[in-house]
Amino acid sequence: MTASTTTPVRFEIPAMDCAEEFRVIAQAVNELPGVENPRADYLSRVLTVDLDGEHATEDMVAERLRDVGFPAIDNSGGANQAGTAGHHSAFGGETFSRKQAIVAGAVLLLLAWIAWLAGSTRLPWWLAVASTVVSGWHVFIAASRAVRYSRIEMNTLMVIAATGAIAVGEYFESAVAMLLFGVSIWLESYSVNRAKKAVASLVGLMPQRARVVKRKGESTKDALQLASLNDNDIENVECLHVHKGDVVVVRSGERVPADGKIIDGTGAIDQSSITGESKPVTKAVGDGVFAGSLNGEAPLLVEATSCAHDSTLAGVAKLVEQARSSTSPTERFVDRFARIYTPTIIGLALLIGVIIPIGISWVTSQPVAELFGTWFHRGLVLLVIACPCALVISTPVTIVCGLHQASRQGILVKGGDFLETVGKADAIIVDKTGTITRGKPTDAGSWSADDVAKED
Repeated sequence: MTASTTTPVRFEIPAMDCAEEFRVIAQAVNELPGVENPRADYLSRVLTVDLDGEHATEDMVAERLRDVGFPAIDNSGGANQAGTAGHHSAFGGETFSRKQAIVAGAVLLLLAWIAWLAGSTRLPWWLAVASTVVSGWHVFIAASRAVRYSRIEMNTLMVIAATGAIAVGEYFESAVAMLLFGVSIWLESYSVNRAKKAVASLVGLMPQRARVVKRKGESTKDALQLASLNDNDIENVECLHVHKGDVVVVRSGERVPADGKIIDGTGAIDQSSITGESKPVTKAVGDGVFAGSLNGEAPLLVEATSCAHDSTLAGVAKLVEQARSSTSPTERFVDRFARIYTPTIIGLALLIGVIIPIGISWVTSQPVAELFGTWFHRGLVLLVIACPCALVISTPVTIVCGLHQASRQGILVKGGDFLETVGKADAIIVDKTGTITRGKPTDAGSWSADDVAKED
């Protein structure tokens, strides 16, 4: 198969939140013939694969995604056995959302604590076990997916730790650990959703409708004036239907539907969302305007120099999408580190909880049963405290939130690599408007006070 025979296909997967889940998905779809190069956009929860139509179809990939518990939403409007509000288990049944699971688990844990204070003997432990199962429901599902594909990851680690804690009678420890882990995963999802809304606000700068002047021949375009137009000369169309060469009317308070140049009218344009300029810029006949910029004064007649999807704002949105799909060096390192770290920790926990007591018993002739409880508990403690979830989650979420917080402030950073480079900078020099208009700044001159040499 060659790259020229493949077509990129996107699948929206509401349940895909992090790199751990993506690795399970990637391993599953890579087993299909004709499917290659899976890549994830965690912010939009979109999986993109290169599909060879001769060997694989979209339905085949969608079926495999359902099999592994990550059903994709049907782009035609229906759901491919999936819903955006809930998540699906690896066994095909719909479960309650992660937030609901955490709340229910917290309530059960609170009831367990109250029952314990009231002096009940068995009820607190049953409630604590129920809290573990409920708050960790999504963790158990994720761990089962990983086991099906012979993967050991942080969800598997947490399930082993929680199950072991229950086995040695530490019911409350199991419930608290699983509840806190669930909260950390939910916070990750919440942060990603907020960043997604930030990107949506960028796209939302584009108007939905445009006032296009009805065509009367190219020869009359230069002679068009606002004063000569009436409502019958203007057609209200969707912004996506604006083409290069169309003439649009932009009234006061409206946004420009496409990049273009003014052919009649003068007004102050707020283009801070594109250029970062803090004040509106006065534009006259012949001046260029950006799509998404706000007309603040008089109506303008603008000739589109590009269609809506080729505008500067659309390019910014596209670059932001590419940026959030790329991974920084730190992310790549953490990803590789977690693959080795998690199995290593499980191996160490097995060594501490099983091998060491057997070794001590063999050396000292002390019964293994007397040693097993203490050392097994220590192995479980290692599993809980050494869980790499904070490391694995924090890095991509930090990069994503940084990129989109910057985009909300009108700053475009083309990926995590560049964001980390900016973080290492000791000084950044910009002009008086706060923008860098050229990639090669030059020294225009220097001036010094009377008591300071120019060389200094």
